[in-house]
Amino acid sequence: MDERDFATRHFALMAKVAATVGAMPAEILEHHYHPESFGSWLLKFRHKARIMRLVYDGKEAWLSLERASVEDPRGWAVLSSGSIGRQETEIELRVNELLTRIRGTV
Repeated sequence: MDERDFATRHFALMAKVAATVGAMPAEILEHHYHPESFGSWLLKFRHKARIMRLVYDGKEAWLSLERASVEDPRGWAVLSSGSIGRQETEIELRVNELLTRIRGTV
C-alpha cells in the first residue's frame, strides 16, 4: 500500500466513528492525527455532560476509552483499554463496541 493512502484511510475511519459518536448523541470536541507516530490518533467528545476521549496508540496497537476526571481537570480515568489490531475493520469494531457500551452509562 502506498503510504499516502494512510491519511485517506484514517479519515474514512474517522468519518464512520464521527457518525457513531453523533448518533449517541455526543458532540465531537477535538481530533488529532499523527501519521508520523504510527498513525496514532485521539478523538475527544462530550456525552451526557461528561468529556471522554478515544485514544489509539498506533505503535503499540492499543485503544483506550477515557473519561475526564472531575477532581483533576488535566486527569483522565481509563474506562477501557487494550490491545487491538492495526486494521481499520478491527479498530472500527472495537470503537463501536466501546461507544455502544457507554451509550447508556456515564
